Amino acid sequence: MKFKNKGPIVFTTDQAPGAIPNGTPIVKVFSEERDANPVGTTGVVLGSMSDGERTGYFVEWQTMPGVPVFVAEFKIGRQQ
Repeated sequence: MKFKNKGPIVFTTDQAPGAIPNGTPIVKVFSEERDANPVGTTGVVLGSMSDGERTGYFVEWQTMPGVPVFVAEFKIGRQQ
């Protein structure tokens, strides 16, 4: 797995098998109280990783340009 370093933030641009492809526009479909972004926030997939059962994504949200954020797969979907 390759990692990128963006200041104090480390993330991957690898793409997990079966994951939403890097560069795909996404939208937040599920949000919890502590999340910084509400449902409907849009972004782009930067990378993903999987343990074979679950997939996590590094995304760049429109509300936080230049900041890669790790998100669980159930919280995002492809933009229509």
